[in-house]
Amino acid sequence: MKKALVGTVWEGEKIPEKLLDMLCPGFSIENECVFLASLATKRRNVNKDDFPDKTGWECFVNSIHIDDYCSSAYILNSLIFLDDLFKKWRERREGVLQAIVSSDEFGANVKFHLLRDGESWVDQDLEKYEDPILVLDSTMEDVGRILKPRGGEDSQEE
Repeated sequence: MKKALVGTVWEGEKIPEKLLDMLCPGFSIENECVFLASLATKRRNVNKDDFPDKTGWECFVNSIHIDDYCSSAYILNSLIFLDDLFKKWRERREGVLQAIVSSDEFGANVKFHLLRDGESWVDQDLEKYEDPILVLDSTMEDVGRILKPRGGEDSQEE
């Protein structure tokens, strides 16, 4: 993922309108699971019993193909989307969201879930993944700072 981020410029970029519209309705909580309200209304044939845990259910529902909402700069638009999503979530003060951005030659996908003990969507060894991934969480108050040189590590990257 580091290679995909090289040369990416955050300054002055805004979230595409279609992605902003997805965030506006906020969040929906069901069976202790967090969903974007705009996505929760579209899940018709699945429920928590179809998944091994709550994290799996959340990641299935909260899966956004960024390339469906913009025509370029998929990684950048993923990060801008997550920055806005995390800001909206932090207003609730109800735990930590973890987001996973994956990318390939066709676009980028964002999934997110509530962090829970004993549940995980990604393996701790990010090198196992064929496509690059980036893992971020809602404690990061400025997602754009991963594009700037810094000393500390706030994210896990491949």
